[in-house]
Order: sequence, then structure tokens, then C-alpha cells
Amino acid sequence: MQLAKPQVHLRKNQATNTYYIHVITWMDNSRFKANGYDTLSTNSTDGVFTVNLRIAEDSDLPDMDLLTPVVHTLELTGIALNTDAPFLDVKVLHASTNNVLGRRKTHKDDADDSGMPTP
Repeated sequence: MQLAKPQVHLRKNQATNTYYIHVITWMDNSRFKANGYDTLSTNSTDGVFTVNLRIAEDSDLPDMDLLTPVVHTLELTGIALNTDAPFLDVKVLHASTNNVLGRRKTHKDDADDSGMPTP
């Protein structure tokens, strides 16, 4: 397993035509936690919408060398994944340094209407 490689589940609510993402990023220490995301641009660049998710180290959490999932779940509002802009580029950033820890690109056709949790 590659650490900090986000596992992206793209969900589309067929009734409302709304997209959600549920992202799990495995880290090698228990002190990491989700720390929000950057506002998603409503305009794509070359057919790609970029989502920047932040992960922070929290000194209040136990410091153990254990595989730990960091989870982000959010609604993608204000974007239209379509034929001209079909991709999401999900980047996981270290909150204090802005270094990219991992990234994954997904296509709108990968979306389903599963029982993924709604944010």
C-alpha cells in the first residue's frame, strides 16, 4: 500500500445531480487528522477541477507508528462535471507546509449512487 495516496470515491446523487467525494488517505502515524479543504474553483482548468484537502499533525493525538485513515467527505457545490470538464484532481496537502503528500485524478464516469455517507 502506498501511503498518502488518496482513495477517492466519487458519488453522484442522480435525483439532485449533486456530486460528493469521500476520500480516505492512509498515513503512517496516528497523529494525523483531516484539516479541511480549499474552496473548490467553479471553473475548470483544461477540463480538470482541483480539490485540495488538508491533513495536519495534532500533538493532542497519540503518537504511534500505526496505519491511520484520514477521512474527508464533502459536497462538490458549484461545479458541473460534464463532457468538457470531466475530471477531479484530488491533492492531499500537509496543512502547515503545503507540501503535496499525495494525489489522485478521477473521472465523472467513475461516480455512482452508492450508500456513501453524505457530508
